[in-house]
Amino acid sequence: MSSKTEEPKDHEPEYGPVITHFPLQAVETVRPVLPEQEEEKEKWQMSFKAGQRTAFVFLIISLMCFFILLVNHSRLKVSNPVHNLQLKQLKEDVGNNIVLIENSEDNDYIEKMKAHNVLIIQQIRELDLSLREYYFDLKAKERTGAWVLFFSLVGFFWSIRSTTVFKPETPTPSPDFEKGDEQLREKRLGRNALVVLSVVLVGSTVLIYFIEKEGPGTIYNKVVGAKKSQGPVNTLYTMEEFSKHWPWLGSASSNPVYDVKLPTEFDTKGKNLKWKAPIPMGGASAPIYWGNQLYLTAANKTKRAVYCFDANSGKQKWSTGVRSDKEKGVPEVFEDYVLAGSTPATDGNRVYSIFANGDLIAVDMKGKIVWQKDLGIPENDFGHASSLSIYDNSVIVQWDHSADEGSAIYVFDGVTGEEKVKIDRTEFGSIWRTPLVYDDGEVIQMISSAEKLMSHNFHTGELLWELHGIEGEIGSSPVHVDGIIYTLVNDMFGALKTKGNKVETVWETEDLAIPDIPNPIIKGDRVYTLDSGGVFTCLNLQTGEFIYEHEFNTECYASPVIFGDMVVCCSVEGDCFIVKTGDTFELVAENKLHVPVHATPVIYRNSLIIRSEKELFAFSL
Repeated sequence: MSSKTEEPKDHEPEYGPVITHFPLQAVETVRPVLPEQEEEKEKWQMSFKAGQRTAFVFLIISLMCFFILLVNHSRLKVSNPVHNLQLKQLKEDVGNNIVLIENSEDNDYIEKMKAHNVLIIQQIRELDLSLREYYFDLKAKERTGAWVLFFSLVGFFWSIRSTTVFKPETPTPSPDFEKGDEQLREKRLGRNALVVLSVVLVGSTVLIYFIEKEGPGTIYNKVVGAKKSQGPVNTLYTMEEFSKHWPWLGSASSNPVYDVKLPTEFDTKGKNLKWKAPIPMGGASAPIYWGNQLYLTAANKTKRAVYCFDANSGKQKWSTGVRSDKEKGVPEVFEDYVLAGSTPATDGNRVYSIFANGDLIAVDMKGKIVWQKDLGIPENDFGHASSLSIYDNSVIVQWDHSADEGSAIYVFDGVTGEEKVKIDRTEFGSIWRTPLVYDDGEVIQMISSAEKLMSHNFHTGELLWELHGIEGEIGSSPVHVDGIIYTLVNDMFGALKTKGNKVETVWETEDLAIPDIPNPIIKGDRVYTLDSGGVFTCLNLQTGEFIYEHEFNTECYASPVIFGDMVVCCSVEGDCFIVKTGDTFELVAENKLHVPVHATPVIYRNSLIIRSEKELFAFSL
């Protein structure tokens, strides 16, 4: 009997119940089943879920460690003592002070600077210790965090790997369309869980950042009492404090009279010469001083700069060049010294300077540029020479020239350089006068001299009053003493009394005592004027009555100054006349400097400081 041999059939696996549901495209054709015993099945599922949850915990720990290490690393850069800017600045201050000590001959100043250096060195030590403690604390945390990150990553990968042992392969599921809502719900839950996780991570990082140990410099600030930087230094000094210095042309009082003893005879060869210093470029701006530092400007056709000198020794401390457009050029002037003809000004926080090409610059007391403006090249035959004024930490510029537009009085914020007030002046031509700020007790007046004598509200620019001034190439500026303004008015020289928007004439002189370029000066009950032709005049302060005049027969551009009972008048040719105050002309001395003098002299303590075009001299007993 024949029998047919049946071919062996491929083994078909048994399929157990489907316990889950997946998208069809994610399923393979053949899979083993879960154990049929419920007890074994539960064990597999519990082991699988335990592995998943353990991996999730390790992942959270790893991510948190990673973000904390990032924050820690950024702090390490800041706290490193080698790169800390605050520590570098203190060390630089010590070095600069050592240079100043070496260059100074003032023993009192040297002792003060040495004592100041001792304090700075102590601050350096305390800050350095604070930074090092903080730095190495961060380094220790970084090492600990790195190990925690390493072990958490090892735990994460071990947990992921362990789940594969307990994760059963699943068979091809049968689609269960009734579970669509459940799948959507699970999807939403997963998305929400991810959002919560992200919020927790970010919140934890921020929390750790704020509860972290005090940052670099905090311990130092607590120890030495330092304050956090509040931006640019901006101390507002009183007029009494200003009077201890010579912060702008004519000093803080606008009437430079000093009760000191100075030599009446001197020269540049050595007689009563305390020191002399070269100025790299020419100029006609008068020096000013704050503390023991002299400031002046100089320029040529390609460069402009601000210079600082030690007032006690004449040593140059620093210079700052003006950064201007190379293609800008300079105005046509009859002499190069006019390129730096405007006297700078300081408010004790910054030094402000303006040049004939319209460059206006502010530098701090160490020469660092704070801000700079370009007002444009003025149309002015003699170059811009109006000096700057200061009030309430603002700098005032009388920018008058012959162009059809652009002439104005500006008030700029000293800290930022932002324009606070602008008063249009297109009706006037070229002017070389300096505005006067005067507090009459009711309003702050800003008085400017030109074809019209005008007063504006300093804060708003509102016109308060105006009178006819004087026309022509005039440089003399108003001064005030005891509530009276002495200035050029109605084509004459006179005295005015003003309050608010009211002004009245006290007197006007009928004589030709017109200070056209130098400013007038007052001592006691006498007014002294000097014109550019060298005519020196004495008037009665109360009435303007003519007392006497004397002709020096030489050109004079510098304003006279007074020390004790002596008036100093300097000529363009370098002759310095010493005249005794009083009702009769008495020439005490005539000193030949043999260098041109265009700038007003400055009285610093017991020294008379005179600037020639390219040299600076200090004379004292």
